[in-house]
Amino acid sequence: MNPDKICYGCFQEKGEGSICPHCGFDAQATQPYLALPLGTILNGRYMTGKVLGMGGFGITYLGYDLTLQIRVAIKEYMPSSIATRNIVSVQNYFKENNTAYFVMEYVDGMSLKAYLEAQGGKIPYTQALTILQPIMEALAQVHAMNLLHRDISPDNIFITTRGESRLLDFGAARFALGDEKSVSVILKHGYAPEEQYSTHGNQGPWTDVYAMGATLYRCITGTMPPDSVERLRQDTLKLPSELGVHVPKYVEQALGKALAVHAADRFANMEAFIQALSGRPSVQERVAAGVSERTQAARSQTVYP
Repeated sequence: MNPDKICYGCFQEKGEGSICPHCGFDAQATQPYLALPLGTILNGRYMTGKVLGMGGFGITYLGYDLTLQIRVAIKEYMPSSIATRNIVSVQNYFKENNTAYFVMEYVDGMSLKAYLEAQGGKIPYTQALTILQPIMEALAQVHAMNLLHRDISPDNIFITTRGESRLLDFGAARFALGDEKSVSVILKHGYAPEEQYSTHGNQGPWTDVYAMGATLYRCITGTMPPDSVERLRQDTLKLPSELGVHVPKYVEQALGKALAVHAADRFANMEAFIQALSGRPSVQERVAAGVSERTQAARSQTVYP
């Protein structure tokens, strides 16, 4: 591989010019602040290319595995508030440059945010559920392991070229239950519930439920919900029907409950939210309904003197 002729935007041979004829990447483009220089070799095996994304906890690069000769994604752990060059890893674990790296599969596609923009800002609720339900089911499993994501939004949901949806960036993840320590305030306005604005907020699966509800709301209405802390003072959230978006009543009711300002009014877990979106009552609701019916039947049979 000739470093002078390789494109760091797609790792194909581009020739002599600075603009790649395959992907349009400009080799003379400036890398973002703190990012590694193009062509940096890590662990004696991985070559870094363009920056795919940056967040509060790290930088993700397009990479090239010189051994397997395939493209990969490399995430560099670098909390912006405490590090200038710090790191950790996944497919392969190694430390370098006073930090740590992990190497992940590189997947072609686009973020849900970009997809919505390409579709004119919003999509039908049936399509939104097709994209989001696999993510919700995956989150239910994550929650079962006592973990929260805490950063769900259209930016962190990826739609592959094969039509699969994937949840990205667990940089803000934390243990959910039994952890009474204060937690860092990591959030996206419009998608984070009010408890996430506090280092001692009561966070749990219901926290991710709110963010997923906000993501679904953004998909079908084309707008973000108002910030949750603003809604504490005056709730200005408009349901889809108030915005001229027609969805089944049970979907709107489920969405309203998922976006309840107070955690106690929300679905306690992702499974309950999924059930409500399907129009089927949850186990708890069926049990409660059964108790109510039995109680009513017993009352009707009671003989009063």
